[in-house]
Amino acid sequence: MNQRGFSLAELAISLTIIALLILATIKGTGLIDQAKAKDVVAIVEDLRMATTAFRQRFNYLPGDWPYSASEIPGVTEATTAGTNGNGIIEGSVDAATGAAQSGSEVAALPLQLFGAGTIGKINDSDPQRRITTSYGAVHVVSKATAEGLVSGFAANNPAARAAIVINQLPCDVAMEVDAKIDDGSMTTGRAIATACASGVVQWLAVAM
Repeated sequence: MNQRGFSLAELAISLTIIALLILATIKGTGLIDQAKAKDVVAIVEDLRMATTAFRQRFNYLPGDWPYSASEIPGVTEATTAGTNGNGIIEGSVDAATGAAQSGSEVAALPLQLFGAGTIGKINDSDPQRRITTSYGAVHVVSKATAEGLVSGFAANNPAARAAIVINQLPCDVAMEVDAKIDDGSMTTGRAIATACASGVVQWLAVAM
């Protein structure tokens, strides 16, 4: 029985096909990351516009508004404990879990935005994570809370009073988000992130 190996031409063709498949996979992954980054950026922009619209309408920041219970449909005093109208969105966020402090202005903010009609949907099943990406929670917080999650945020954004913080982004997606809304560096500018660890950026903070 005659046995023969691959010819050089056959090997070259096989290697070319393998290389093309690898390139297609890499390109496909990059396109997926870009699409997911676009979704995150859309959430950031929607929250920024919604917060601005709310403030123009009610003269207070959402979450911080000391309203009467009948002014926004579906929003009651019991769901927005701690609102005081001082211009600061108060409340902490658990750095590990991404949960907003229960009963805080941070937790109340999405409900007030939704009740006022400035955002279209929230997660009713989790009152401490009412807005999420496909990776983790999203909150609007004070500058001090953002600094507690992302060291260096306050120094880079001294004029900011609030920030949008995003939990558990893959490093590639976080870089794409930064490039789309800021300077492309996750250590400078409006968007500041924690260090990439095990393929994940724990928190990305964007100045409002």
